[in-house]
Amino acid sequence: MVQFDPTWASNSSNQHLVPNTYLKAWSNNNTDVYYIEKNEMNIDFKQKNFQKNTKRLTTVKEFYTRNVYTSFDEADDLKKIFLPLKSKKYSVIYNKKEIGSFEELKKEFHDFDSWEIYKPKNVLISNKEKAKLKKEIEEVKIRDIEEAWNRMFENSWPNTRETIEEAVMLNQGATIINAVKREELIKFMVAIEWRTFPPHPEILRQFNKLINILGIEKTLNEPVDKEERYLSIVSTIGEYYLHEIILKNFYKFFHNKGSIYAAYTHIYKNMDIELLIPESGYEFITSDNPINIFTNSNNEIEYIFPITPVLACAVRNNRNDLDIEKYRVTTYSKDKVITLNENIKNSCYRGYIIRKPDLKSYFK
Repeated sequence: MVQFDPTWASNSSNQHLVPNTYLKAWSNNNTDVYYIEKNEMNIDFKQKNFQKNTKRLTTVKEFYTRNVYTSFDEADDLKKIFLPLKSKKYSVIYNKKEIGSFEELKKEFHDFDSWEIYKPKNVLISNKEKAKLKKEIEEVKIRDIEEAWNRMFENSWPNTRETIEEAVMLNQGATIINAVKREELIKFMVAIEWRTFPPHPEILRQFNKLINILGIEKTLNEPVDKEERYLSIVSTIGEYYLHEIILKNFYKFFHNKGSIYAAYTHIYKNMDIELLIPESGYEFITSDNPINIFTNSNNEIEYIFPITPVLACAVRNNRNDLDIEKYRVTTYSKDKVITLNENIKNSCYRGYIIRKPDLKSYFK
């Protein structure tokens, strides 16, 4: 698999929580899917066009981007962020003291308007120059997390999906087949589980731990200063820190560390994958929160992940009767397909997705 490169930089500001390449499996024209909002009651395809372009679904502008306002920094972030200042050899006086380190500049950037900024030879810059400098600093976007997602997972997903589909097609009728692209499938599924909303329980646990350490329980609902709202969905102190935790978890994942990677490793080493094929005439739906997680009769966590409208996978604890390098293949009865679709519909965040404008293929 491709290894993370810290020099990666994405040009994309509109970043998908559910990958565009994943959603395209539910498209008939490679661009549009039928997207239905969670609370939509009047679903009449003759009266309303429910089609939406996959590029516009589940996007949040700059969601995985670091900048001067995010508190999560990596090694060279601050050098890049304050390059507009340092490249001009400016010096900064704040509260009658010179602040020269990148860390100090970041800490006091919230009060940028109070900075006295000097050119060489102790020449104070103009207000116009100062405003321009602030804008240049704010416009520095570090998008290595987004680019890592593209290069390590999203770009290769079509090949992963097609390889698994082909293995099922070439072994029609078989109940056990080789587990082709198993690592890629599990990593992709786990990444989506942690990438979508509502936030993963482990992220919420880390969030609550951080809040307790910082002792800021009473300030969680206080608004973030308007100019520091670097994301449309971040408006309170609590949302700010929750987003920071998400960034940290994904950065670690791309370096094969942290909670997301541990979740992947556990599934890879200890769980079986069963490929599910729907009964003829029925299809699987997906959503903006496509991983269906539940506790089985043995009080064990299981996962079901729709791969395409006609292929899904179930992930279950290994029973020692199946080599983990094999997939089990099962035809899912219409009743089970309908139950799964209802669960995905009910657990979606804002909406669910179908391939055909005909609910009979998905629900009762």
